[in-house]
Amino acid sequence: MSQIVNIQYSIDMQDLEGEVGRLLFRTINKLSIATKELENKSNGAKKRTLLSSELLENITNTRENLAAIDRSLQDVVDIISGYVSYKIDQASPEQDAPEENLDTESAKTFEQQLQNLQETLTETKIENLAAAPEQAELQKKIEDFRAENNLNG
Repeated sequence: MSQIVNIQYSIDMQDLEGEVGRLLFRTINKLSIATKELENKSNGAKKRTLLSSELLENITNTRENLAAIDRSLQDVVDIISGYVSYKIDQASPEQDAPEENLDTESAKTFEQQLQNLQETLTETKIENLAAAPEQAELQKKIEDFRAENNLNG
């Protein structure tokens, strides 16, 4: 098995998408090659026997290739995650901003959306409880849920 080394380097933000594309293309190419190699070798082994040291070695090599592919995909995920976090941080308002700077209409809209979401979740939980097979236990769960959430009806 080959040795792995982690590197870190800087590129211009405008080159980031191209770099991710390059890494992803290279990884997909490796996956395609590994798949074809395993298919060819296992088809050849079928003609002889599947229980052979040759096929065992081929599968072991394929697993090592897949581990390398997984590491490459993780690198791509890490880069994209970092980029998305960066963009979110840029777009989000300062956390230290005073609350009086909030748009009153936006705050009311948000509160209404939050209340609608809570009502939807409550209804969904009750509907899910209603789908349970044991009616006596179900009724108790519904009553407990309504009591915990101060729901009438």
